[in-house]
Amino acid sequence: MKYKLNYTMLLILSSLLFWNCSSDDDNSGTNPQNQNYFPLVVENQWNYENTQTTDEASQTSAETLSVESESNTENGSTYNLESTSTQAGVSFTSILSNGDVFKNDGKLLLSGNVDLDIDQVEIPNFDINFEDLVVYDTQAVEGSILFTDDQVLNLPEFNDISLTLSLSIESKSLGEFQNFDANGELYENVIGSEFIVSIGVDATTTVAPFPFPITIAVIEFQEVVNSTNYFANEVGLIQSETNLNISFSEELSQVPNFNLEDISSQIQQALIDYQVSLED
Repeated sequence: MKYKLNYTMLLILSSLLFWNCSSDDDNSGTNPQNQNYFPLVVENQWNYENTQTTDEASQTSAETLSVESESNTENGSTYNLESTSTQAGVSFTSILSNGDVFKNDGKLLLSGNVDLDIDQVEIPNFDINFEDLVVYDTQAVEGSILFTDDQVLNLPEFNDISLTLSLSIESKSLGEFQNFDANGELYENVIGSEFIVSIGVDATTTVAPFPFPITIAVIEFQEVVNSTNYFANEVGLIQSETNLNISFSEELSQVPNFNLEDISSQIQQALIDYQVSLED
């Protein structure tokens, strides 16, 4: 009886061991840490159909994003991307092409800037700069914060008005997708991420009848850019949606000749075709 019990236990343990080994073999080919979600080789290119929607109209245009050059830096190999788009507004490809991208330990990182394209005569345009922004991290779980940076900056004085910018930049993981439908094409092994910019702008000036400077909010602190992006293994960026929304403060009515219109636009980007080589 004792012999039968030991034999039975041995059989169960052997079966469990075999099942675990088989399970590991099945998952090894889809481990996101081993995938290449944005191949960086000079002359790689991706063609997109962009649809921009504003309060007034919707417009469709074509864009090609390409890897223009490679440089050796303290971060290793960094790459400069170039876009053919002349479209106004904020898109994620415009952000990618406004800086240098590089990879490190399963991460795609970007150092560059975002141009909010405010384009108002009453307030100067300004760029939002960042370094080592984590675009995605193959080791991150859904909901993980990948990058965060808070800044307070003094903008150049404008028409005797001092402007102060409060800024928050964040990226986070949207997790992994075994299958993902983008523009009618089914992709396997996809990861997603979200890029968020929040700003507030205060103005300090002298307004009659007050004999001393007052500070009012030009833009109350709010989320102004939200970009959701999806990357497929051995392909790159397959789908993006970037929303730009800026609401100007009602306090501006206290400042003469300072009339600003709210800004709202959305740019959707769908991959049409691509030509990529994988890194050696």
